[in-house]
Amino acid sequence: MNDGEDSVGAPGFEPGTSSTRTMRAGRTALRPEQRDRFYPASPHLTNHNPAAKAPPVAFSDRLRDLTQPLLAWVGARLHRLGVHPDAVTVAALALTGVSGALIALGRFRAAAWVLLVGAPLDAVDGAVARAMDRKDRFGAVFDSTLDRYAEGLLFMGLSAYFARKRDYLKVALCGAAINGSFMVSYVRARVEGLGLPSIKIGLFSRFERMVTWFLMLFTGQAGLGLWVMAALTNYTAVQRLVEAYRLTQAEAARQAETSSQPMEGVVSDG
Repeated sequence: MNDGEDSVGAPGFEPGTSSTRTMRAGRTALRPEQRDRFYPASPHLTNHNPAAKAPPVAFSDRLRDLTQPLLAWVGARLHRLGVHPDAVTVAALALTGVSGALIALGRFRAAAWVLLVGAPLDAVDGAVARAMDRKDRFGAVFDSTLDRYAEGLLFMGLSAYFARKRDYLKVALCGAAINGSFMVSYVRARVEGLGLPSIKIGLFSRFERMVTWFLMLFTGQAGLGLWVMAALTNYTAVQRLVEAYRLTQAEAARQAETSSQPMEGVVSDG
């Protein structure tokens, strides 16, 4: 799900009195062809530039396209039954919490099956929202927030399990993995909050993390899976941070170029 308001500027920032906010608003309001001029830095950015190299299609995007007809059908049926998308989001969090509790008890395979039921609901809530033609964007905020809580519950359960085993190295790895997971989402959200194009690249997005959770729990290889997540989530966060740097540098270069050009209608003394 995606994250109108009449105020000027990027949502969630300072009141519309500062020049910084006004500049952010101008960036956000750019038409696609104008935005292409400001943000040409990376071939990974989906900014509607026909001359740019097309970004690689992630497996999660391919899977989403393949399952779109099924999701649309499920969303329409649930909407007819009067199910609200936020209720689906809460149900997904509840099932993930049950999975986290089972992890803490060491019942990994049972936790994997519960997670397998709960994880797809993260896509179903969006389908229900589209079926009801939801206009407000609170659902996007609610969904993203509960997604972070859901991942936190899984890591809390795994931390509790390894703490009982007195395996404090893996407890520390849980901390490293959850930091990486949250930073993957945070970098994207922060860039979007500044009014810049969304950054979706990276090796270990939420879909890959959920697949890893299921495999490591179902096979009982929780330690190996934890090492993988601790390494690859932080690697993905750095990937997105580097992309954000390229994006902001391109923006700064373009603004400097624009400010150095003489204004139309002004005749120089030369």
